[in-house]
Amino acid sequence: MGTATRSDTGGERVGMAFDVGRVDFERFLSLSSDLLCVLLLDPELRVVYLNAGWSRELGWSTEDLDSRPLMSFVHDDDVADTRRSLDRLSAGARVVDFEMRCVHRDGTYRHLAWSAWLDREEQLIYAVARDVTLTYRRQRERRAAHQVWLALASERSLDDLGSIISEQARQLTGAIGVVTTLTAAAGSPASYCYPVDLDRPADDPAVVLVREKEGTEDLGTIEWWLADGVSTAERERLTALLTDFADVIALTLGRFRAEQVAEVALARNFELLNSISDAFYALDRNWCFTYLNAAAERALVRSSADLLGKSLWEEFPETRGTRFESAYRQAVEEAHPVAFTEHYPPLHGWFDVRAHPSAQGLAVFFIDVTGRHQVSRALEQRAHQQQAVAMLGQRALTGIAVDDLFREAVAEVQRSLQIPMVTVDELVDDGQTLQVRARTDQAPSIGARHRVKPADGTALLDALGTGSSTMADDAGAHDGQPQRPAEMVALHIDAAVPIVAGGRVWGALTVGADGQGGVDTPDVAFLQQVANVLSAALDRQHAETRLRHQADHDVLTRLPNRSLLRSRVDDEVERALLAGHDMALLLLDLDGFKDVNDHLGHAAGDTLLEHLATRLTRTIAGHGTVARLGGDEFAVCVPGPVGEADVTDLAQRILHAVEEPVTLDEMDVRVSGSIGAVLAPTYGTDSSTVLRHADVAMYRAKRAAGGSFVFYDPVTDAARGERLAMITELRSAIDSGQLELHYQPVVDMVTGRAISMEALVRWRHPTRGLMPPGGFIPLAEQTGLIGALTLWVVRRAGEQARLWWQGGIRMPVAVNISVDSLIDPAVAHEVVRLLVAAAGELTVEVTESALMNDRGRQVLADLAAANVSCAIDDFGTGYSALAYLRSLPVSAIKIDRTFITDLAHGAGVDLAIIRSVVDLATALGMEVIAEGVETAEIERKLLDAGVRRAQGFHYARPMPPSDLGPWLTASRP
Repeated sequence: MGTATRSDTGGERVGMAFDVGRVDFERFLSLSSDLLCVLLLDPELRVVYLNAGWSRELGWSTEDLDSRPLMSFVHDDDVADTRRSLDRLSAGARVVDFEMRCVHRDGTYRHLAWSAWLDREEQLIYAVARDVTLTYRRQRERRAAHQVWLALASERSLDDLGSIISEQARQLTGAIGVVTTLTAAAGSPASYCYPVDLDRPADDPAVVLVREKEGTEDLGTIEWWLADGVSTAERERLTALLTDFADVIALTLGRFRAEQVAEVALARNFELLNSISDAFYALDRNWCFTYLNAAAERALVRSSADLLGKSLWEEFPETRGTRFESAYRQAVEEAHPVAFTEHYPPLHGWFDVRAHPSAQGLAVFFIDVTGRHQVSRALEQRAHQQQAVAMLGQRALTGIAVDDLFREAVAEVQRSLQIPMVTVDELVDDGQTLQVRARTDQAPSIGARHRVKPADGTALLDALGTGSSTMADDAGAHDGQPQRPAEMVALHIDAAVPIVAGGRVWGALTVGADGQGGVDTPDVAFLQQVANVLSAALDRQHAETRLRHQADHDVLTRLPNRSLLRSRVDDEVERALLAGHDMALLLLDLDGFKDVNDHLGHAAGDTLLEHLATRLTRTIAGHGTVARLGGDEFAVCVPGPVGEADVTDLAQRILHAVEEPVTLDEMDVRVSGSIGAVLAPTYGTDSSTVLRHADVAMYRAKRAAGGSFVFYDPVTDAARGERLAMITELRSAIDSGQLELHYQPVVDMVTGRAISMEALVRWRHPTRGLMPPGGFIPLAEQTGLIGALTLWVVRRAGEQARLWWQGGIRMPVAVNISVDSLIDPAVAHEVVRLLVAAAGELTVEVTESALMNDRGRQVLADLAAANVSCAIDDFGTGYSALAYLRSLPVSAIKIDRTFITDLAHGAGVDLAIIRSVVDLATALGMEVIAEGVETAEIERKLLDAGVRRAQGFHYARPMPPSDLGPWLTASRP
């Protein structure tokens, strides 16, 4: 039994800690199989208490360890990590399952897993440790066995295999020697010893049979001898290990036998195919080469080593869209041979082709009927062009700046075509001027402009006007007489291809030989591919710019949002601090806006907000920033220097502008506003404080009367009674059953059937009625109640989903998880537990901001590993999350309703973005769901864009659980 030491400090503290029932308590601790100890929190971390487990596990007596520093029996390699864990413990953190090695009395080391906590008052560390040495040993054995099995699976020689088996069997078991006897497909058995000079012991060996998995044939044996003193249990364990090893050996021998038979048959087939004069190649079901005979290698000027396993369409892209592709696909689809004669431009020849389909793919025989003139040169040129296009495409995907991509593109085109002049020009000034964006010869310089003249017969103007690729010999021909390059507005252009971005001709990629040769049709096709890459890069840049703007701006009013306002406020406060004056922030909340929404509808409310945003911007006349914070709340950031008189004058002008009538549905509608203002840095030196004080003042103004304006007063605004009451009511609502879940179906727009549901929380307030989430979720996030609220939603949705599944309604229910809940360890742990328990019945929706937090991404990865599906909600409102989509376990993307609602009014850019999102999701293997679908016209446009799943009022409003069954019956196609 370990005892506490009697040092002047540690002993007294432990004595005080165990003052009551000390002897009985220590006797109880001695019964524990764990290693319990108490350490004194001083520089040496001396041991002041140990239970008997230390003597049992590590061989040390209590006297050996009495007052001994902890670090004296920690492995040297683990000292630094141990001290870091103790530092974290001293800082207030709890250390759980920290692993280190401690020395045994016999000089060996044991792996211990520690958990510890600090009694700060007594300056004592209480620790519990478990011996996990055996676990580490088992893990090493499993890893070693796995490496052995991998080595066997890849071995090609039977002799080498036998030697490896004996060697590895000895390493796995620690045997004195091993003899492996194997039987090949034909021939007598062969034996392999390890060590090679093994002198077989006189004792009978242990024997493991190597036997076919399906059958009774013995393929060999493994004989092995263990040293004396190995326990029976250990012998049985090693025998089981070698038995599993023998199963792997049997599979490997079976592969050897099958390969021997197959090699004989394959050699005969290859000998026959190589003896024929026709060129022949074979393709598998994925259009990849599986065999080429010698004649095919000569005809295609490509070796088998170069083509085997590679795609026909990728290696010979010129066959795309030609008779080769259509006939090959017809043969496979109809399971009927085809024969045709076709020209293949890269080889400058005509070929008779016969294609025979089979269960394995396609066998193709062909004969060159024209001779192979300059085949090698043409193939090399086209291959280089395709490589150039692929390289530019890869560069575009990496997010390179478009001007850098333009420069790389003109350089690649010049290298590929060996042509002196390559230019990228942009149409500016409403299409009246061309501006040079990139050029090989730098003359004129980058940025130079020249007017587009209405000169007929130029490839450039034809390309810009028609949106089609144009060559000099085809451009503006009059009476059958084409124009020469030198006559083309002095630009010496031989070919031009348009660059299309955003649905219009953005500019052109042009080349000019300047009398040093020309370009042909395949060259123009190459130029068009390069132009397509540039077009895609421009579309990406436009989409990213729009997403950046949306991340910092309100979609409805185009005003800066809360995020951008915070940045502006911080900047202005910093300037004010340096200059020694004040700036101002005014918060405006509309009075009566809810009545407009309730009586005239949300569309009218949105129109009113747009009008007011324009008025507010006009009122400040460029002196400051107008922002929309959400709902009917606006803010005005006024740079310094300003005083109370300046702010009062501005506030009165804003209130007057707000009160001017707005015509909605042929009705003059008037609203008023309440403004709270704060001067900073007098009453705040950061955006959070300034916003909070302005918010406090604004609520005081609202309580005063409509159309009021007040300054923040630290005395008057010390208490926020109404807000505190709301917080108290929300906390009570979570516990007292005032919350409800309504469910909105997600439907398949093609079949009309519901495929899943989203759970949406509502608060049935005793006096305010049924409140939507926007009325209380922000408050929950600000006050830390969001964790309890989230857990309530997950539990209630799980219970309801289980009832539906038991009743035959087997559709997953999506629950929304906030970022705060993902990064709160306690809440996240319980959320993960609940979701994993309901995997298949519940799925998760998170906003893009969750992807920007390391902890949030880890929680999502844990859920995905447990087969809990995750969707990104409100996709498109957060720019920076795009970089994480490729590596995150996301199964679906929900396009934000702001991209959907304008589709009924055209919104071609939104439709283009939706198509881009669909393409992105398809490439990443994700589903796409459109939110906020309210009309059949929007549904049709989404289907045309490739979206199949949607939710919105067009199908169903959020409904209580009791209404879902009747809705499903009524909506069933």
